[in-house]
Amino acid sequence: MKLVITKLTSVCLRYGTPFFSLVVSCLVNPALGWEAPCSSVFPCKGGDSDNNCQLGSSSSGRVCIGLSVATAYRIWGLENIIFSDSSAGLQSNPGTVSKKFCVFSNAADGGYRLTVGSVDKSKSGGGLTLTKQMGIDGDTGGEPLSYHLAFSDADGSSLQPVNSYGGAVTFNNGCASNPDSGATCASGNVMINANLASSISKAAVGDYSDVLVLTVGPEM
Repeated sequence: MKLVITKLTSVCLRYGTPFFSLVVSCLVNPALGWEAPCSSVFPCKGGDSDNNCQLGSSSSGRVCIGLSVATAYRIWGLENIIFSDSSAGLQSNPGTVSKKFCVFSNAADGGYRLTVGSVDKSKSGGGLTLTKQMGIDGDTGGEPLSYHLAFSDADGSSLQPVNSYGGAVTFNNGCASNPDSGATCASGNVMINANLASSISKAAVGDYSDVLVLTVGPEM
């Protein structure tokens, strides 16, 4: 690797006497540089000991006080979505149910990626379904019921569908306030919309459910 002269640093012998100047290259040996976040202020190490060898009426040296703030995300204020009983005679499905929740992102543009998963790992990659729960008689018969999801801004704009586990959407509205963990989500900035795709007119009697895992993180 080509040697690039970036700084002259004093090197001391015993008793602190300046002896010679040594050419230091951060490119040749990155370990010589200050660690982040101070590396952006002083890329080559040596600034912390420039004058430490001097013995005199005063002596000075440099020290960096730094802080790195990582990108962070938070989701809260989620509510269960319960479809109401359909009209008499099971002639029509219940309507779309919508719920608001909160997402916080400290990214510069408020951006984040929201991914839909299920606690049932066997469903990964498949279409969204409600599974019939075991009855008191142990019966689990009945075909799963398909359903659709869509996410939007709180006002219903920027609607983005998700129809399978592992599906994801991206938003740039992650500027909701980030309260303490005990606080509630008074006014959401994201809306989840759910509606049944399967007809329930011939569905087996019983309770159907699906437990989703909504994960927010960096945009891909």
